[in-house]
Amino acid sequence: MKSIYLIAALYLFIAPSSKAETSLADLQAMYIYNFLRYVQWPTDAVKDSYVIGVNGNSEVFEALKKYTANREVGGKKITVIKCSDSYDLLKCNVLFISKEKCNCLKQINDQLKGRNCLTIFENCNKAKSCTTIDLFYENNTLKYKVNEEMALAQNLIISNVLVKMAI
Repeated sequence: MKSIYLIAALYLFIAPSSKAETSLADLQAMYIYNFLRYVQWPTDAVKDSYVIGVNGNSEVFEALKKYTANREVGGKKITVIKCSDSYDLLKCNVLFISKEKCNCLKQINDQLKGRNCLTIFENCNKAKSCTTIDLFYENNTLKYKVNEEMALAQNLIISNVLVKMAI
């Protein structure tokens, strides 16, 4: 019986929509929230709330604000901000970088070096060596890759559950 509910729930997330981009943004927001739940930060890295930043013009910003409204992780609230400059980047515990900002990847990583920030890049093939998570859409499925070395460099511990489900 549980498998029927699981299949129904998956169908709702994967079912085609007249607004394919919006549904993709909603799926990305759901993934980002779940990444937050399966990553452990150093105890002093997260103050009153987790800050998720969105860098670039992406529908994910609005989807994240909607999806995380009234949700908490580990008893801490979630704040979603639009990152427009270096100062905003430094506030983030999680940073989602849209595909149009992929060419800024090295500069962003240099700014966040050692800052305990989980970086999630949207469909960025260049990101292989310097990304924590690459979130991409392939064969009508949202998938992700995890770079555990990058996570360790940011003093983040990624759950084995999250690692095993990655590509």
